[in-house]
Amino acid sequence: MNNIHVSELQPAHLPQLADYWFTSPSVYLESLGVYVQKLPSRADFIAQISKQIALSPTERNSFALVWQLNGAAVGHANLNPFVFAKEGYLHLHLWQGEARQQGLGMAFLQQSLPIFFESLQLQ
Repeated sequence: MNNIHVSELQPAHLPQLADYWFTSPSVYLESLGVYVQKLPSRADFIAQISKQIALSPTERNSFALVWQLNGAAVGHANLNPFVFAKEGYLHLHLWQGEARQQGLGMAFLQQSLPIFFESLQLQ
């Protein structure tokens, strides 16, 4: 039985998050609509996310949750952009290909939505 856990993204998760964006094949990222050539440097990416994490939810322009499977971080969900106490655009990412297409995304989403609604007072 898989043990899944969802929590707010923390600085300790940033290297794995950056690995997803900077080591995934360009073809895969482009299939998600990412303009790979417009990605910041890895260091700038981590710095930008670190700044967001340090802000209160009312001041952020992005809010991310990390997904853990059996104690290991395997993906994330984020709202970007969002309007505090109103709405946001949800993005879901499983970092390893072997974790995809197994129904884990739905399980993580079911735990993520209440956190987003509570933390950001969404309507």
